[in-house]
Amino acid sequence: MVNEYIYQIYGLNVSCSFPWHQHKRSTRPADVTISIISRNSSDDVAPFLNKTNWNQEGINYRVSSNRYYWEFEGIGKFYIENGNCVIIAPDPEVDINSIKTILLGSIFGVLLYQRGQLPLIGSAILHNNRAFLLLGKSAAGKSTLAAALMQRGFSVLSDHLCSIGESASAQIGYPFLQLWQDATQMLQINTSQATPIRPGHNKLQLPIEQNLNSSSFVVGGIYLLTPSSQTQMYLQDLYGFNKFESVRDMRYLGHLCESPEGRFGRHNYLTQLVQSCSVKRLHFERTKKTINQVVEMLARDIKNKNLV
Repeated sequence: MVNEYIYQIYGLNVSCSFPWHQHKRSTRPADVTISIISRNSSDDVAPFLNKTNWNQEGINYRVSSNRYYWEFEGIGKFYIENGNCVIIAPDPEVDINSIKTILLGSIFGVLLYQRGQLPLIGSAILHNNRAFLLLGKSAAGKSTLAAALMQRGFSVLSDHLCSIGESASAQIGYPFLQLWQDATQMLQINTSQATPIRPGHNKLQLPIEQNLNSSSFVVGGIYLLTPSSQTQMYLQDLYGFNKFESVRDMRYLGHLCESPEGRFGRHNYLTQLVQSCSVKRLHFERTKKTINQVVEMLARDIKNKNLV
């Protein structure tokens, strides 16, 4: 009999066949079930693939309105169905932490889409019970700025991806930050409790406290991170279609949104989100010399409460 663990992740009760101690345990019925096919079994995900007519196919993925298949070299094959089922066929030598890292990013991004949520690329922090999103492409400094704001008394709601649901609310994510070692050195963060996200990887998983009074929070503002080599640092207000389009470009796994079927569009959530708060582009130089100035400017703007 397979042991069952149920945890709260992204506002969902997730049943796993393996322990995941960083997350809060739940006693409620599972919304999502994650199963790992035995490494010693000849079983594979092929039976699940054969029952599906795919709308899109890439080198390592296939997608339909409610099913998704994804291969990660050296880690395994992942099959996601109906927003409530994940089946994993791991590579023989892969460690469980590598599987968990893929689950919390790419796979939960797919799950949230299938469940009608709007996942965005970024981190979220809290001030006065409102969420403020730090969105940006890879290496834009999202986690670094979230960690720096946490040092100044803000709470971190989520890292890596922000899940937006009903009433333009942001869901709680997982209780740690993922930071490169140079970022922890720049911010002088104690890494004694940190672990690599994968064996031999230079990115660390840093535990954080999440003593929050809710699992979701209304979004009070959005910041689009735009690092550059220019020394000028400023906030630029966005309006109209530019505001909508800029946030739309931050959809996690954007190619899913283009599926002609199912609930992948999330246009209503996106429209409601950009209409309910201000969207500002943060132009800054990401260096050790300027990080404190950038964080102070961002913290002041959040605390001003002048967001539309």
